[in-house]
Amino acid sequence: MIIIQRISSAVANEIVADSELSRRVCDDMTDFDRIELPESDFYFGFFFEGECIGFVHLSPETAVTYVIHINIVVGFRHLALDCAKLFYNFALNTFAPNFQKLTSKIPVTFPDVYAFAKKCGFKEEGLDRKSILRDGVLIDRYALGITREEIKKWVEL
Repeated sequence: MIIIQRISSAVANEIVADSELSRRVCDDMTDFDRIELPESDFYFGFFFEGECIGFVHLSPETAVTYVIHINIVVGFRHLALDCAKLFYNFALNTFAPNFQKLTSKIPVTFPDVYAFAKKCGFKEEGLDRKSILRDGVLIDRYALGITREEIKKWVEL
């Protein structure tokens, strides 16, 4: 059974320091030895058999919209959809009424992350052109979003 609970940015930093995860979430300008997630953001850890296997990172974008990043350690990605559903239910029951939408921008170099977001009900909202530096090249990011009502429908599937 997976449980979700709030964690500190320090705990999230330890998880994202994993070399595979840090490569996915950081751009070329990031010092991999000193990743420091913002203390003011929100972090919710996923725990499986007592071990933190990943977390959700939420950054307020507006009064009703949050930017989301789901980070699951590679050995537990088979549980990622379960984690997403658990987070969605948690968010629907905990963050009302301010929580109305989640957004995400995914580098085009990560088709697996894009496919995962689509499986989780995210919809295409555009392309953020030449917006992140990867391996010395400016690349595009998919802009995706999901509304509170869409989340409710997805959870019921």
